[in-house]
Amino acid sequence: MVDFAEGMIFSCDLRNAPGVQASPSRPQVISAPKKEAVAMELVPPTEVALLIGKEESLNDKCRGGSGDDPATARACDEREAILAEIKAKNWCWGNDGQVGADRVWERCKK
Repeated sequence: MVDFAEGMIFSCDLRNAPGVQASPSRPQVISAPKKEAVAMELVPPTEVALLIGKEESLNDKCRGGSGDDPATARACDEREAILAEIKAKNWCWGNDGQVGADRVWERCKK
């Protein structure tokens, strides 16, 4: 599933989404209301999508910058502040215990 928000594209992996049951050969079709509920859990609203875009840009600068460059430290600090804003809006990058490759932006688990 792809959502377009203010010129940004987000792809959402629905393979492990709540209510989706898949077999190796073919995913099970789920009803439209259930699909909408699943999509609402995985597609952030525009305000959150914009914050996620900022976080991803800052993350690239933080992880790709030189450790002794003050600009890298600023990018890391700004990224952490944006992550806190995203979490305050009840969106998380995966959940505890999940390996990084399986993580997607999703509503925080309570």
